[in-house]
Amino acid sequence: MATNDTTLGTNWAEQWAARNFGGCRLGDARRTKRLVKTAELVLQNPTASFASLDGQWKNAKGAYRLFANEDVTFEAIVEPHCKNTRESIRGKHCLLLCDTSEVILAKLREIVDGGDLGRGGGPGFLLHPAMAVDAESGELYGLAGAVVRRRKRVKKGETASQRKKRARESEIWGDVIDQVGAPDEHTRYTSVLDRGADSFEVFCHLRKNNHDWIVRVCQRGRKIMPPGEDESCSLKLYMEGQPVIGHYEVPLRSRKSNKGKKTQSRTARMEVRTGKVRVAAPVHKSAYEKESGIAWIEMSVVWAREVDGPKGADALDWMLYTSHEVASLENAFTVIGWYKERWLIEEYFKALKTGCKMESRQLRGGQALESLCGLLCVTAFEIFRLKRMALTCPDRASREVVPSRWVDLLCAVRGCPRSEVETVYGFYRMLARLGGFLGRKSDGEPGWQKLWTGWDRLATMARGAEAFAAIQYKKSG
Repeated sequence: MATNDTTLGTNWAEQWAARNFGGCRLGDARRTKRLVKTAELVLQNPTASFASLDGQWKNAKGAYRLFANEDVTFEAIVEPHCKNTRESIRGKHCLLLCDTSEVILAKLREIVDGGDLGRGGGPGFLLHPAMAVDAESGELYGLAGAVVRRRKRVKKGETASQRKKRARESEIWGDVIDQVGAPDEHTRYTSVLDRGADSFEVFCHLRKNNHDWIVRVCQRGRKIMPPGEDESCSLKLYMEGQPVIGHYEVPLRSRKSNKGKKTQSRTARMEVRTGKVRVAAPVHKSAYEKESGIAWIEMSVVWAREVDGPKGADALDWMLYTSHEVASLENAFTVIGWYKERWLIEEYFKALKTGCKMESRQLRGGQALESLCGLLCVTAFEIFRLKRMALTCPDRASREVVPSRWVDLLCAVRGCPRSEVETVYGFYRMLARLGGFLGRKSDGEPGWQKLWTGWDRLATMARGAEAFAAIQYKKSG
């Protein structure tokens, strides 16, 4: 929530909405104006329905009509925010954290053209954003790109050749990479992608757009060509033959394993191997792979896996492709560290679904829900930044991030010393306490439900205080 002022004024939500949505092209300037007004209200009360945003029927009706319009699309709504993000990261080295999430709508609701996620998931669609994070400082800049897609049914018995000739779900990775586009000569992008992106076609998109990459390996049995050799072998066999170049330790909290059993907290001892490989184009090529003309791609591989783990526990095991040069253990640690940032996109999805309650929205049209998702994607990111900033820049002044009156009001409501809310971290913790977080030593950091509840309550109090102040002003006049 960048600003040139040291503190944010009373119209901060209006300024944020205008900056992120004022440039939307929705076919009519009045629609853009309505979107900006709706976004302003949603930021201050992100979990509320349209009918309860500010209690005025005209604003609720305007929002319903806005998202029912066919010219108001997901892409049109997020485009200005994504463009602003790409402008803000010029001259920097940024990680682009990408992943796909299923936005599952209520199974028993009647949704017109709502898509079908299959496997009993019910109506819904796929959301795939690219979040820009500074590679050095970890600062969050925004969404550099985002697309939504509806899942299509696949015929049984489809061959590999037939699959390559139709539109495929995996193309969503390349769609976002193309949307972000190539960086200028002073900027560097490193796309950090999960196993769903382990595809030669995705690597072609990355190379064509001049992106570096870190991609978690899915197909360890893939045939690769080791350096200086003429015969291929499986990637797993090749990496098992590489020497261990170092070790490191990772503290792990207690969690449930893939088999549903709870594991104890432990310190995982990891070994690291590296190698360099050439990956050839597949025999059955997609139209994009043929058009790219790329026959093979050379890249490094970093393999970090847990050794001597406890019996029954899921061992940590990351095998990563990367375009970055890995000539030392330090280089390998850098790549591993950048890949570990990928968890941020999972936290962001929690902010969207748990915080903004995207999957509980009651609009009846599939396109309307996708368009609303565009608005909530940008809203969720803004409050997600607060949580991230509290952990990475805890001593930053809270009045540079949230309105000054919110800081004063939270201090008054909680009855705490002013010093406890003057930093971002202090404000974040006290806000969660307003939402029901106890803040005991054993509680760790607050979760999204408590944080969002506190945000809603404080925003409601702020609107009440403003209304009371306006009444008093009129009486005095």
